Amino acid sequence: MVWALALFVGFQAVTGWFLDYARPLVRFPSAKTVLANARKEPDRPAFAFFGSSRTGAAVYHEDLERELTEPGKPRPRTVSMAVPAGDAITMEFLLDQLLETGPVPKWAVIEVSPETVNAENAWWMPLHVLRQLNWEHVPTHARAAIKGHAAWPYLESRLVPTYTYRKQIVAETKTALRDWWTNPPAVGPGATPGTSPSDPVAPLNWSAIIQAPARPPDGQLLENSRIGAQTTVRKSLTPFRVGGPVVEALERTLAKCRKAGIHVLLLGVPTCSAHRAEYSPAIETAYQEYLDSLVAEYGCRYADGRDWVPDTLFLDTLHVDVPGGKLFTRRLAEDVLKTLPLD
Repeated sequence: MVWALALFVGFQAVTGWFLDYARPLVRFPSAKTVLANARKEPDRPAFAFFGSSRTGAAVYHEDLERELTEPGKPRPRTVSMAVPAGDAITMEFLLDQLLETGPVPKWAVIEVSPETVNAENAWWMPLHVLRQLNWEHVPTHARAAIKGHAAWPYLESRLVPTYTYRKQIVAETKTALRDWWTNPPAVGPGATPGTSPSDPVAPLNWSAIIQAPARPPDGQLLENSRIGAQTTVRKSLTPFRVGGPVVEALERTLAKCRKAGIHVLLLGVPTCSAHRAEYSPAIETAYQEYLDSLVAEYGCRYADGRDWVPDTLFLDTLHVDVPGGKLFTRRLAEDVLKTLPLD
């Protein structure tokens, strides 16, 4: 029994190390998807958009590239690095992946909002503990995990990773075997290794991810937004204090961008009027002062697009619909991105 226990603990430890450091994207399938899309072309993208589903639903990249194209010049490439529940903890993880293997963008467009810099908000910790956080994050993120009711998933992912990530491990194994069978590795002198045809390259389907209900009449839509703002959004802002692990990750991300020569645009994404009403004067003042400090310290820029989309073009409290996203994309291109230097 002692030997069996030792073998079990050793196997879990080796598997955990492998998933944490050798193949971290097994734990984070949506990150693997956006990184595969970013790497489809070798050219350095003009803009990489880091954010959550709010950014994913609000920015249409084909429209954006068309708006940014100037006569006689190559079409600038933009890539989406937006994933579900993507705050600065997730953005730092994705940026590290790009810095390690490329492509490194010229501009990083980073979603910001008062709720994502609130030290008391642990909205997305249940996902962070499964996707990005390792053993070394326990001292700095354990309190937030407990506050976000994610202590047990965090403990489970650390102690029994083969159980926690069993579905991802099975899916990755099937993909690897299928790729090996359809495109076996070449052998012999001068052989060229095969490619992996099963690597995910289709972009994330935000309509399927968000799964908004059927659109109600405008009056009901506004009432639903008001109720959602007073429950979900208000909870994420009460109490409010700038700081915590997400702010620390944001500042590390800005420092890494500066070191790598990546310009940064902080972007306030669309919010409905009921959502914006939850930002009290005290919250808005503290938030703006913090953004001003980031702009001054890291040399980044800030664009506030929170009120660019009318309430009737939202799917729910947080996400815009297709016409709202296209409206936001056009204004972002015309008013902001076209004014930024790409050389």
